[in-house]
Amino acid sequence: MKNSKKSLIAIQGTAQFLAAYIALRWYEESIQKESSDTTILLYDTSVSKDNESLFLNSVKMMAQAVSLNNVIFISETEMRDLSLNWYSKCKRKLKSKLDNIDFDSVLIARDYGSFGTQLILNAYPNALSIEYGDSFGLVGNENALKTSFSDFLNRPLNILKGIVKKVLYNHYPKRINFDLTILTLPMDWSGRYLAHKNLIVPPKAFATDLIMKMVNQLPDLINFCNEILNHVPNNSHLYLTSNLANSGLTNYENELSLYEDVIRETSEIGKCIILKNHPRASNLILKDLYEKLKDQYTVILIDNNEYSLYPIELWLLFIEKCCILPVFSSSVVSLKYFYNKDSIMPLSEKKIDKYLFRDSVPHLVRGELFCRNATNALERWDGKSALWKTPN
Repeated sequence: MKNSKKSLIAIQGTAQFLAAYIALRWYEESIQKESSDTTILLYDTSVSKDNESLFLNSVKMMAQAVSLNNVIFISETEMRDLSLNWYSKCKRKLKSKLDNIDFDSVLIARDYGSFGTQLILNAYPNALSIEYGDSFGLVGNENALKTSFSDFLNRPLNILKGIVKKVLYNHYPKRINFDLTILTLPMDWSGRYLAHKNLIVPPKAFATDLIMKMVNQLPDLINFCNEILNHVPNNSHLYLTSNLANSGLTNYENELSLYEDVIRETSEIGKCIILKNHPRASNLILKDLYEKLKDQYTVILIDNNEYSLYPIELWLLFIEKCCILPVFSSSVVSLKYFYNKDSIMPLSEKKIDKYLFRDSVPHLVRGELFCRNATNALERWDGKSALWKTPN
């Protein structure tokens, strides 16, 4: 018998799926008191067209691991074509893509950041809206994601196209007040966002158990990890790279030089180092790093996209055996929370200032400090209120 309730999980990446799944299951258990027929919508992935199918496959494998099989994908091309309509028609087309299901609840990371995000919420105004945040619970960073003057200089045509579409097709979505805010790790970038929110925090044991169950249902990932780790010593350095150039924060050469600088400073000559790419980044940077480092280090690349797109929180064997060094990643917080794993944050303000575009430096310096503060706050957190919020 099918469940009477129907839920939509809207995600833009694999890590968001973990956060959304925890929020959904806690909502079902503690509030709805029954499970749901769940549809997963993958949209606005910001990956190259060549990698869209790999990205979709990773989400499908994660979903199947927890017995969710209805995954729908809207590609960048489809979303762009959909946007070339009056807003009312955009909503109808989206609902048609989602089989015209009348969802009882919609779970999404935030209500800003892209055309697709606001369209999803506006298409289902009568559904219970639940936000689950980025990075397992980062909220209040709308201003940080807004188009800046440098964005306009770097991407003037794209931004002008967006303005024209807004005017021509009446793209003026309503802002949605979320009914519930379910965050595994509530982190308030603005320091004010959570003040008047109906915040719910799933218990740590509940969230960790869901992740461990998913890990155990991904035997191919476990085998892949074992194949690599059987040939590396304990405490090898695992570097988690970022997606800086593709995000417009620096150029390719500076991003490459940043990683090389970090690795040479934190790993002695002869060390075994493992490089894992950001899910949205190109493996080209891993190959270029390999060429720069191979004569002085034992370098292992995780460049198999069948597995590399899985978020680090699912790489249990690597978490247990390696020293982890994330470069611009909130995984320092989640790894400490779920696994009590201390990571090394290798960036200094001096390095950020040296390798990043000038107007990006203040935001990235603040981001690094924010993650350090959130990680340190775990020791005294009550597990119910905001883990960390920017002091006002």
